[in-house]
Amino acid sequence: MSLLGALDKPTSGDVVVNGVSLAGMPDEPKLILADEPTGNLDEQTGDHIIELLSSLRREHNTTILVVTHDKALANKTDRRFRLQQGRLTEEPGRALV
Repeated sequence: MSLLGALDKPTSGDVVVNGVSLAGMPDEPKLILADEPTGNLDEQTGDHIIELLSSLRREHNTTILVVTHDKALANKTDRRFRLQQGRLTEEPGRALV
């Protein structure tokens, strides 16, 4: 799956998803850093982004580091960490479907 090809309307140069430019991003990245990837999105678009990230993880063994306040999104991850009062602790999680 091409990351840019999965988006509805890529522009001629830069592609922006939730305020992040994807210009120059490889089709099969090894690591994606996603800071609030579903923040300020409607539910349908947020679900599309989650499915896109899930597909990349499954099909290309891409590592995805997500920072989110969305508990539903966090509950879909393989591993979950919580930063609270300056301490990072691991919590149980489950694999993305």
